[in-house]
Amino acid sequence: MGTVTPGRRSAQHTYLTAAQHGQKSFFAAEVHEKVLLWLRKFRCEALVEPHIVELYALYSARWIMCEEAISEYGLLAKHPTTRQPIATPYAAMSQNYAKQAAALWTQMQANDLGQHYIIKDRLDEFLNGRKIIQYALRCIYESLRSQVCL
Repeated sequence: MGTVTPGRRSAQHTYLTAAQHGQKSFFAAEVHEKVLLWLRKFRCEALVEPHIVELYALYSARWIMCEEAISEYGLLAKHPTTRQPIATPYAAMSQNYAKQAAALWTQMQANDLGQHYIIKDRLDEFLNGRKIIQYALRCIYESLRSQVCL
């Protein structure tokens, strides 16, 4: 994986903001922006390929859509020909998208040079040796008090 220079970050593709069937909410652009902000916060944006961030946003949004469909329609569906109850296809699709998103999240953290975890190292550097769990607990505490972490 080559290093991407900060100025070369391409604009997001239209499929991240395209209208969805039935005008359901599609969160891909929102997820994409949040991930980019998170990467910028730790000065890691240039270390992650843009297409990986886009795919992560797309799969995360599709996972959310599947979960919304499960909430709306339930876990059972009718077979189209026999009309017998079957498992909803949204459950399998949800698991698939969640698995793909998790794999992309891991890929965002590692580059191709020996699977060295670049984002974790940047986070460790950013925390100046503090324990990650202590940092996370402090963030949770401060968010409960309506303060921004960092």
